[in-house]
Amino acid sequence: MRKTKEKPERRNQIGQRMGRKGHGTRSRLIAAAARLVADRPLRELRVSDIAREAGVGAPTFYVYFSDVDAVVLAALELHPQSSPEMLEILDRDWSAGGLESARIYVNAYMGLWETNFALLRARNLAADEGDARFLDQRMKDLWPILERLAAKVAAAQQSGLAPTTLSPSAVAGVISASLERLAAAPKWGAANPKLDAELREAAAYMLATALGLASPARR
Repeated sequence: MRKTKEKPERRNQIGQRMGRKGHGTRSRLIAAAARLVADRPLRELRVSDIAREAGVGAPTFYVYFSDVDAVVLAALELHPQSSPEMLEILDRDWSAGGLESARIYVNAYMGLWETNFALLRARNLAADEGDARFLDQRMKDLWPILERLAAKVAAAQQSGLAPTTLSPSAVAGVISASLERLAAAPKWGAANPKLDAELREAAAYMLATALGLASPARR
């Protein structure tokens, strides 16, 4: 009989196994960091700020995290960009209604960014500055999406719907970069809902076109 592999126990920075209280304190620190990063740049955030927001002393912070970046990365782990909803949409067959499927995907993508805007913006800014940890996190977040988009492009090529001269991974990268830039730009949606809707529709059309699915018969 095959034994079930047990998950490794989470330990704090000093090697102690965490119980309920420890997990609770760690969770409060993560939640505090996620709130504060919405109000100030990541590089201006201090350990003392996070500890105060979480209701603990600064020394307690270091029991669970080595620095500010570590706790923000932990917050990002709890809010993955490649969410189950996003991956489920990409795993669907889009052939019967390509443009509508693209609309669903774009709206889900923008919605995820709206929910986690501060964390994802902080991740991207740190990654753009060359921080290796945030670069790794960004790629980890995006890779499942990129793989699935590339697979859709490859399938479109095999069906004669997309040019075979294009690299599927390159197309997936350009699509994702465009959507990410659109989502990370200043929020015009509240001030101009019409423009927001137009930009989303344009993004969906571009995505469907890249997959050869934007013709009227496939909408």
